[in-house]
Amino acid sequence: MLLRRRATESCPQASSNVSLKRKGLADLCGEPRQLESAITRSATTKNAFSAFKRTKCISSDDAAKKVVADSPRAKWRLLDTETKRQMQRVPVIEFGRFEIETWYPSPYPTHMYPDNKLFVCENCLGYTSTKRLLEHHRSDDCPLAKQRPPGRTVYEEALPDAPSPSSSSLILVEVDGMASSTYCQNLCLLAKLFMDQKTLYFDVSVFWFYLLCIYDKRSGNVHPVGYFSKEKANPDQYNLSCIVVFPPYQRRGYGSLLISLSYELTKREHTVGTPEKPLSVLGRAAYMEYWRFVLLTELCKMGGSSSTTTSSTTVSIQKLSAATAITPDDIVATLRECPGVVVSDKSTRDCPDTVRSTALKR
Repeated sequence: MLLRRRATESCPQASSNVSLKRKGLADLCGEPRQLESAITRSATTKNAFSAFKRTKCISSDDAAKKVVADSPRAKWRLLDTETKRQMQRVPVIEFGRFEIETWYPSPYPTHMYPDNKLFVCENCLGYTSTKRLLEHHRSDDCPLAKQRPPGRTVYEEALPDAPSPSSSSLILVEVDGMASSTYCQNLCLLAKLFMDQKTLYFDVSVFWFYLLCIYDKRSGNVHPVGYFSKEKANPDQYNLSCIVVFPPYQRRGYGSLLISLSYELTKREHTVGTPEKPLSVLGRAAYMEYWRFVLLTELCKMGGSSSTTTSSTTVSIQKLSAATAITPDDIVATLRECPGVVVSDKSTRDCPDTVRSTALKR
């Protein structure tokens, strides 16, 4: 079943009369679904991708049902919790021209990969169980065929290794989790196959998703590379909640590019930001590499053009933070691990808590 799913009210118990109307079609939670009344036995293959209703039973508790009825977000949070118990690892997915072995479980319905292989559409991120249905979907039924992802393009540059500047480009598209909930939920399901600690798949309305894609201008197709997400309202200065680069595009610098773009967006907001903690081992290594490069580059700029080896430059942490949009705590933690840089714990009268002196010895 590809895309176009929508939820109905939760039921106190799983309905016993819900049966699978068409082989290979079911809801996102792994249970049989009811087809829309408009779909009949004589429906064409195109109808196989029509909308369907979720029949997942979320909770049998009366109080929980009232919370779910009153709050759509509570329904999605409970659904996230329930699906954790059902997750299994999809052995292989076909994603565009790549066949990828997965790393971790994801709450895709098990009957959608009876042959241990799931087929995912690059354009809309919907999924199905057979190659034939996917090809039909791409040619006739995909709502995003030959289109960019549903959102606003906030960054674009020519692809460095493209045959010509006009053939393809890298784009970053800002997708609203509330306005394009189905697309973002499918994106989270796909990302979970390559992330161990991701816990949200359906409660996406409070997030912005920034999807990095290779856009083929000649064919109009897009090839998702990776993405990062961040909460819309965040009092903790988090500018990134989740980041993933899909396996075919790893070790090409796209992770660093996504981190860099997250800070560029933070600069536009005239504030500072930090990734959501705690970071994984690989995540911390990626951020330390980015912070080290940016901070040392900025220190060299602030140090002027002097080439003497005995001179030093003193810069306040606050000044570095304003120039790079990196929080003072992240700056201090990074510079303490850089040889040749001394971080003083002495504070100034104007900024007793955050400003310290940094000496760069060259």
